[in-house]
Amino acid sequence: MEKLPKVYVNPINHNIENAQQSYKSNMRGISLNNKHISTNDVDKILNSKKHIYRSRVRLQIDNENFEKVIVSRNNDFLITIDNEKIPIKSINSIEEI
Repeated sequence: MEKLPKVYVNPINHNIENAQQSYKSNMRGISLNNKHISTNDVDKILNSKKHIYRSRVRLQIDNENFEKVIVSRNNDFLITIDNEKIPIKSINSIEEI
């Protein structure tokens, strides 16, 4: 056999961190009562692949549930298919049907 070159072996004398020791999550559960939604929550529904022209949603406003068909968002208002303006600050929760 031919003589092969020597291989340098680096000693491992430290902790190899190839497994995740901790994690962080930004996910939150369903919105709580008396907590208002943000425009980002509305934008998720309006920018989804299901939303072509309109989306059916269930809104909770002042502990009352409404089923509405939303078309778009204009500043801080939701616009329904019936041309109704709903202020986003008054919505406690929103859920796509």
